[in-house]
Amino acid sequence: RLPPSDTELILFGFDLSHLSSKYQFLTCAFGVFFFTIMYGYLQETIQIQIAGRKFALFLGACQFAGYAFWSAVLSKLRTLRLKRKKQVMMNQNL
Repeated sequence: RLPPSDTELILFGFDLSHLSSKYQFLTCAFGVFFFTIMYGYLQETIQIQIAGRKFALFLGACQFAGYAFWSAVLSKLRTLRLKRKKQVMMNQNL
């Protein structure tokens, strides 16, 4: 069994360690679902009510471009990190 400090689960300042793993999963899954719904609602509010329908496609394209940009950056960072990790492993084997 792992020490308590390794199994501690704190979500938004609330300690969920006392819950069973089933309820921890359900709590986290509900949180993801809730915040996804809120994100979609806010996105629609911005695109339709604030910016108007005529800018909805433009805002969608900007969002897609932003996602593509950050995906490329994070992918590059992950590749660099894996290369460094492989070099360290090779140097340790020498």
